Amino acid sequence: MDADPSTIALMDYEMKNNAAIKVLNDAGFNGEVFRKYAPRKAAVQIVTEPNTRARQNAIAGCKYSSQYFIVTNGDTLNTKDYFIAEERKRRQAQIKDLEAVKKNSKAISDLNSKALGLIEEFATKGKDAYKQEDAQGLPVTTLKVLCQWKLHKKPSGKKQELVDLWMNISRNVLPPLSWSDADETILKRLQEDDIKLIETALGRERLKLQQQSLACLMNMSEEERVASNLPNEVLNGIKEAASTAGAIPIAQV
Repeated sequence: MDADPSTIALMDYEMKNNAAIKVLNDAGFNGEVFRKYAPRKAAVQIVTEPNTRARQNAIAGCKYSSQYFIVTNGDTLNTKDYFIAEERKRRQAQIKDLEAVKKNSKAISDLNSKALGLIEEFATKGKDAYKQEDAQGLPVTTLKVLCQWKLHKKPSGKKQELVDLWMNISRNVLPPLSWSDADETILKRLQEDDIKLIETALGRERLKLQQQSLACLMNMSEEERVASNLPNEVLNGIKEAASTAGAIPIAQV
């Protein structure tokens, strides 16, 4: 009953309903016509195997603490399954956002190609779409595409209004596309199904603590070394190895 706070209230209503029906039945009335039951939910699928995608998916779908208990059969949640499941949910949200940006960028790129194609086609007729007198000969459909290209939204108006609008914005510099090769690389990496523990929140926090610990050692003074009972040759070896690898710069102590 601790899974959902509303469960307690619903069961209380059902018990009160049962008591009221008993009073009616004892008095010779048909109280059953007033019987109501609290809604029942289907049981969560029980137990998944540890260190499997099935368990990770089951954990990702849990909303209440008791559901975590059911799908893991009471096993501790401080396992890689839990952290991988949470990382997968985080990545799915990022993937959704990136795919929306990619889709919008592609639409802009397609519009760029279409607009430039129309301008080139107009040029084959000896006309310059950027000149007022020639722009008067552009079809309305072409003017709408060209204005949308520069405005990033569909224009409205009659032909002369579209011609005037096009002449006002035709020289506007368009911003660069919002989707790059680096973005594509990030998206593909997020879409990889294999997630290692070091790539989860736990892994990132652990790496952060390791880097902080190394930074402390790299900047440890002689007084601190003696107080920590750390052999000088060990500390010097750590500093030399880290400096060679370029891990963390040694601060001047």
